Amino acid sequence: MLVAHYDELLPTRWQTYTPQDRSFSLELPGTPREVTTQVALEDGGRIILHMVTTQPNDHMAYSCAYGEREDVNGKTADQVLDSARDGSLRKIQGTLLSQKRVTVRGHPGLEFQATARNNSLVDARILLVSSRIYMMMAMATERSVDTKAAQRMFDSLRLN
Repeated sequence: MLVAHYDELLPTRWQTYTPQDRSFSLELPGTPREVTTQVALEDGGRIILHMVTTQPNDHMAYSCAYGEREDVNGKTADQVLDSARDGSLRKIQGTLLSQKRVTVRGHPGLEFQATARNNSLVDARILLVSSRIYMMMAMATERSVDTKAAQRMFDSLRLN
């Protein structure tokens, strides 16, 4: 039985991810993979979204998506954050369980917990830094989210 679950016995190796533009860094468990895509916004328009993901085992996944919102002028931070939350919930077929407004290093943010398709659980933090949105998520299938690991990822974000 130990052989079948060996990945749970080994410590996860955390790696620091820094994008090419060196605008931030973030610690993630496992080896980061990058994807860039264009996404429709909840309130109209499109955004180029850069995503960094890791999956250190078969029941946990971590991601950080970031992109520039050109339309933040004229909208409150809460409106922008709520729109980002609603879009992410729709994408993961999620149901909001709880949320709270936060301020991280002077930047407005939103943390929320949700259920997602396939009985997954999600912990997320969204930050608005000028016109850039950062959305960090920890998703668990089968079990609860490793809150210590999720918090470590959230707290590791360093803006340059």
